[in-house]
Amino acid sequence: MGGMPIVVADRFELLAQAARGGMASVWRARDLLSGAQVAVKTIAACGPSELARFEREAALLATLDHANVVAYIAHGANADGSRYLVEEWVEGASLSAYLAHTGATASEAVRIAIGVGDALGAVHRLGVLHRDVKPGNVILTGTTVKLVDFGIARSVVDAGQLTGTGVLIGTPSYMSPEQSRGTTMIEPACDVWALGCVLYEALSGRKAFHGRTHEAVRAKVLLANPEPLSTLCAEAPDALVALVHAMLSKSPAERPADGAAASAALRAVLADVPDGPRRRVSGSEPPTRSIGLRAASESDVRAANCFVFVKTLGDPDHTPPSVHISRVAERHGLAVHELDERAVLLVAAHRPGIEGAVAVARAAVDLDGAVRDSAMTVFAQRPGEPLEKALDRGAAALEQASMQMLFTDDDVARAIPVDDLIAELVGGEVAIERTEGGAATIPVRRGER
Repeated sequence: MGGMPIVVADRFELLAQAARGGMASVWRARDLLSGAQVAVKTIAACGPSELARFEREAALLATLDHANVVAYIAHGANADGSRYLVEEWVEGASLSAYLAHTGATASEAVRIAIGVGDALGAVHRLGVLHRDVKPGNVILTGTTVKLVDFGIARSVVDAGQLTGTGVLIGTPSYMSPEQSRGTTMIEPACDVWALGCVLYEALSGRKAFHGRTHEAVRAKVLLANPEPLSTLCAEAPDALVALVHAMLSKSPAERPADGAAASAALRAVLADVPDGPRRRVSGSEPPTRSIGLRAASESDVRAANCFVFVKTLGDPDHTPPSVHISRVAERHGLAVHELDERAVLLVAAHRPGIEGAVAVARAAVDLDGAVRDSAMTVFAQRPGEPLEKALDRGAAALEQASMQMLFTDDDVARAIPVDDLIAELVGGEVAIERTEGGAATIPVRRGER
């Protein structure tokens, strides 16, 4: 910084900007009273919801006094309406940077998870959920682990409430299934899920749930299980593998109840965890790949699981799209999984093969007539194909269909993309056409709707 030094609250001299994002900045600063280095988080003048979030974070940190939680020093308002929050300066690296550049051994990963679990235990005892546990919010300093960024922490009573815009805040790869569904009552087990994701990542060198789009990630969180940890971290003892997968159970009741319980369970297995190799986590997500399809066999007909991805692109005229989608799903016996305010996954639950394929194809035709300005794709999971791979394919096709929608006039004929297995299974039950490139589609004439 050039010119005169900037001093916040007549006490904290800003030295250098350490991080910046959205409306907030973090500065390394000097406490003129003690001479110690501190971190000053500044938040620009903001609206009521942002102000409430800031006040919650400051109040929570002022209450907490734990070795694994960044320490509170002060907070307040500046003359221009902006806010500041002063915390201890933690000299170290984020866990995300550490995993990307160095990687953790198995025993290190468990020790780090114990530190985060201890921090969560202290938070949970106050009746508060962190809601954004991820490697980027864990700082490693020497042998100490610090949990930071309580900006979206909420009390258990209202932790499931949506923001003013009707959107849950969080990081999709680390949000529990109940958070992803927008469940209004969530419990400390949601933070245990996120800790399980962090530990899985540190042990295996890959995210438990990853994908190129938010729709793919959230569909996997709701429906798919990560690759067995035993195949990615051979040195992990059976008890640790079982514990990590319990932390990642779709049912909150099957996870350790809170951070303290998770830490206790991890301490119980720590002595049997060897060091092992360091596995670095790639800084970028692997690209989604289309998987080549072969001709359907009779076993395929019995075993295929069938889906419709739907994404609404325009604003609803009168009835919310979710109402139309629910009606169509009920008519065709499909389960509904809402991924966010615009994206929905319909599943032919317990109806594999021809029956499920026909149901999702007919539902897609009905949805095109009921929900305007929507993109969709119809696809199936092949026997032996991991569910996450099928969901990646569907999400990639949905992304392409969404782009095509943006450049298609409303009165022009269009087509709903379907994969080859769906086309094979539906036979003559639903009209299927082929493009010049050989791709299968369900033709829809917009002018006839």
